[in-house]
Amino acid sequence: WPNSPDAGVLRILFWMMYVIGLVVMAAYSATLVSFLTVVNDQLPFDTLEDLKQLQKYRLGIQKGSMLEEFFKNQNFLVYYKALIEPYTDTLKKSIIELRTLALKNSDYAYVGSYEVQRLDSVGACIFKSAHRHLLFNDGALAWPQGSPYLQLFDHL
Repeated sequence: WPNSPDAGVLRILFWMMYVIGLVVMAAYSATLVSFLTVVNDQLPFDTLEDLKQLQKYRLGIQKGSMLEEFFKNQNFLVYYKALIEPYTDTLKKSIIELRTLALKNSDYAYVGSYEVQRLDSVGACIFKSAHRHLLFNDGALAWPQGSPYLQLFDHL
């Protein structure tokens, strides 16, 4: 830089702007390269109905869990009969067994709670999640008897 400023304050301002420009350029280049090199992995289904239409995919759930009872419910019985019941290896005793089967077979999907997937250090990096929630379940709040918040939540 043959024409750098003579005053100390101007030199500091000049070099700060130079470094900021360099960092912005590096961040832009890194973002561009990462977007161009990463393959966009999209699952071929977003809902249970889409999954049912795909003949090659299978669905696994944990045996004896709330999800098994949920799928045996009247609203999801059709999915249970189409995706889970015909196959002998779809009901597993643990999430680890489901994950192992999903690692071996790329056409195997399993239902796991968000908490299990978030706490799983291996699964968070390897597995893909559906964009939408496949299951919609009701929730409940329990309040102690005589709680001052009970009327507020009953009203809402």
